[in-house]
Amino acid sequence: MEENLPISPSAHLLDSARRDVNTRVLTILNCLLRRDCELNGENAILVRSLRMDVRDSLAEYTWDDDLKKKLTSSDTKQELLPEQIIDRLIEIIKDISPDLSEHHENVAKLAFLMGTILEKTPSVFTNYDKETALKTEYSAYVHDIGKLDARIATIIAQNKMLELPEKLVVAYHARIGAIVLKHLGLPKEVTDVADFHHITLPHSPRNQSYPVSSLPVAVCLTTVADSVDAMTSSRPGNCIKTIGYVLSELEDGVSDELEDGVSWGKYDKAAVTAFSSICAELGYDKTSEEFVTVKELLKKYNGKLEGKVACA
Repeated sequence: MEENLPISPSAHLLDSARRDVNTRVLTILNCLLRRDCELNGENAILVRSLRMDVRDSLAEYTWDDDLKKKLTSSDTKQELLPEQIIDRLIEIIKDISPDLSEHHENVAKLAFLMGTILEKTPSVFTNYDKETALKTEYSAYVHDIGKLDARIATIIAQNKMLELPEKLVVAYHARIGAIVLKHLGLPKEVTDVADFHHITLPHSPRNQSYPVSSLPVAVCLTTVADSVDAMTSSRPGNCIKTIGYVLSELEDGVSDELEDGVSWGKYDKAAVTAFSSICAELGYDKTSEEFVTVKELLKKYNGKLEGKVACA
């Protein structure tokens, strides 16, 4: 199950963070599968979803005799729908980390709403439809699963602004999370959202490797939704931003400059436009000085939609 994190210019700062990635992935898998067994008994979906080539490594690693027995007694990996696996992950993450669960929910619902707007709007995503919006939503529900890593969680829990070396270590939650999801048998469309949702941002050690124009739509939508929730939420060392500031920050992060048809901006233009249209519908623009959380934004927007339907 060898997976290597990419080399970065700051490799000397991150060597210890990258060196034992397999152990860190096994630790997260161990935690998730044990909690699944505790909550759901014999109907432990995550045990059945685990890739066969990872079972032996995890069985050897785990200190839980009941989990070891389940891992070694299952005949074959059963075919499960991605939705079944993700539904179980949502349940378990909510039990392990309510704060992370709330963030996932905010990002997933906002990404889905933005996706439904893209569906109705001519854009570069010409094949975007309701099914793609739903896939974006369920992928976003587990995009930060790598933050269950103990080392990363400890850094995030500090009530202070993070220094650059700490930010770089935390940034690897994306890669670690993608490996965890891959080992649980989830498809590339899901692992890509976990792997690349920070890839175009300055704190990502890989941000010069993937232009925003090369990324799947689900990644682009999740990146914007994730940034909005981060800027409007109360977090250690984070000053909550006004909705006007958020809109300005997103717009400034869009690059209209193309190099051989490639855009290196932080945010995808169509995804930012979708979010801006939500805000415009509610009367917000770059001059707005209100503090609005993602939950409040979604509630107001859905309430307005319901009002329009009632009046129709």
